[in-house]
Amino acid sequence: MHYDVTIGIPAFRVENYIRRTMESVLSQTYLNIEFLIIDDGSDDKTLEIIESIKDSHPRGGDIRVLAHSSNLGVSETRNHIIDEAHGDYLYFVDSDDMIAPQTITLLMNQIQDKGLEDRKSVV
Repeated sequence: MHYDVTIGIPAFRVENYIRRTMESVLSQTYLNIEFLIIDDGSDDKTLEIIESIKDSHPRGGDIRVLAHSSNLGVSETRNHIIDEAHGDYLYFVDSDDMIAPQTITLLMNQIQDKGLEDRKSVV
């Protein structure tokens, strides 16, 4: 499927934060978003929580979860997200952060208002 935006989340041992992060990204008012989460070898319940959200959320079909078998570090995980993203634009969110519901809508409006649709990049 084609997406305008991929929200990429590298995750490692964030069982106490990932639900809140996922709820914030899934509440985006912009609809054409892929949610790509890569678990970087967590040994806690991070991956289990992500999979549970994917299975139960109305936007679960737009969530893609990948997992490293061991911890490779955030840089390698971000590079993996770049390689795997299906969106024209990529927006990174740390796994312990939240974003406002209008974040992607506002950014996409700026891209359109400035006529930058033909310039694909990491946001």
